[in-house]
Amino acid sequence: MRHVNTLCLKLAAYILIFALALPAAGHRAFPQSLMMAAVHTLVLWLGDLIVLPRYGRTTALAGDAAALVLGSLLMLRAMGAALRFGGLLAAVGMAVLFEAWFHYHLTENRLLEG
Repeated sequence: MRHVNTLCLKLAAYILIFALALPAAGHRAFPQSLMMAAVHTLVLWLGDLIVLPRYGRTTALAGDAAALVLGSLLMLRAMGAALRFGGLLAAVGMAVLFEAWFHYHLTENRLLEG
């Protein structure tokens, strides 16, 4: 159950981050934000499960930042959205700050053990 709670927390944070940072003049901005939030939540959660216990917070955070930039660029391009680098950098910056706190939360509360 603890994994479900942390996944819900992560998904809610990413929905908020992408909905705020990727506002677009267009009707598809919110659905794009939802899709990006769902994909990033699952991919980064799997990365946290694998990388965080083995290599630590710094490596996990660097990997998350790279995955966020690359994944966001690929998803926006696949959805045919105009790339807004300011919004993308803002989203990645907020997401990295969230991930730093999230990694602290996971390790301090021992949510990745056993």
